[in-house]
Amino acid sequence: MRGKIIIGLTTLSITLIIPSVESKPVILTPDDDIQQIINSSPCGSIILLSNGIYNQSIVIRKPISIYGMGYTVFNVSTGRNQPAITISADNVSIYNLSITNHADGLYTTGICITGSNVLIENCFVQDTPIAISIWSSYNTIRNCYFQNCKDEGIALIGSSRFSCNYNIIENCTFIDNCDAIELQYASNNRIIKCYMLNNTHAAIDAIAKHNNNNIIEDCIIANNSAYGIYLSNSHNNTITKCKLYENKDGDIIQTKGSSRNTINITSPTKELKYQKPLFHKPYDKHLPKQSNPILSSLYNYIKVILSIARFY
Repeated sequence: MRGKIIIGLTTLSITLIIPSVESKPVILTPDDDIQQIINSSPCGSIILLSNGIYNQSIVIRKPISIYGMGYTVFNVSTGRNQPAITISADNVSIYNLSITNHADGLYTTGICITGSNVLIENCFVQDTPIAISIWSSYNTIRNCYFQNCKDEGIALIGSSRFSCNYNIIENCTFIDNCDAIELQYASNNRIIKCYMLNNTHAAIDAIAKHNNNNIIEDCIIANNSAYGIYLSNSHNNTITKCKLYENKDGDIIQTKGSSRNTINITSPTKELKYQKPLFHKPYDKHLPKQSNPILSSLYNYIKVILSIARFY
C-alpha cells in the first residue's frame, strides 16, 4: 500500500510516490541481524542497509525491497554450493549491493532466484562461481556488473518440468567470467544492451535444449576465449543489432539441431573495437573510500522521500 502526495504549482504538477505507514522503511547496519528483521517485517516492507560490510547470508520468503545505501557489501562464505542471498518469494526487489560468496563448490551462488517478478538492479557480483541463478520466470536483472565468476555471470535454468521464461537481462556488463550468460531450457527471454568481454568460455552459452524464442539485441560481444554465442538445439531465436568480434572459436555457432534462428548483426568499426566501453565502475572487494555518485544520488533521493513521508 502506498501513499501519494501531489504538489500543485501554477503550471506544474509533481506526483511523488512515497512509502505509507504500513511500509515504513527500516534502516540497518552491519551489526544488525538482517534475517531476523526480514522474518519479522510485513510484506511490502522497505529495508535500507547502511554503508558497510555485511557477513550474513539471507533468505527472502516474502515480497520486500532491500536498498544498499551507498557502498553496501555482502562479503560472505556460505556452506558449499549455497547462495549468499536466496529469493523464493515473488515481487522482491534488491538494489545497490556488492556481493561476493567465498564458499567452496562449483554451484556456490551470489543470488539464487526461484520467485517471480524479482528485480535486481545496480548490483555488482564478483569472485563467486555463479553470480545469479534464475530458476523461474518474469524476472529482471538491470544495470548490474559481473566479474571473475568461475562458472556463470547469470544462469537461466529451466527443465522439462518447470520453465525459465520471459526474463529480462538489460544493460549489464560481464567481464572475466567463464560464461557471461548460460541458458538451459530457457525460452522467450530478452538480453538487451549488454557488454560481454574477455570471458574465458562463451558470452552466451545456450546448452542442453529448448532454448527457443529468445531475443538478443544491441549487445557488444568481443574477445571471449571460446564463442560469442553458442546455440545447441535452439530454435526461433533472434540475434539483432549486436556487434560481435574477435571471439576465438567463432562469433556465432549453431549446432545441427538448431534451426530458424534469425541473425542480423552489425560489423564493428575500427574505432569501436578499440574504444573502452563505458562500464559500471565495479565496487572494491572491501569498502571503497570514495563514494559512488549514482548511489549517492539514490541515497539523497530516498532521504528526500523519507523527509516528505514524515509530514504525510
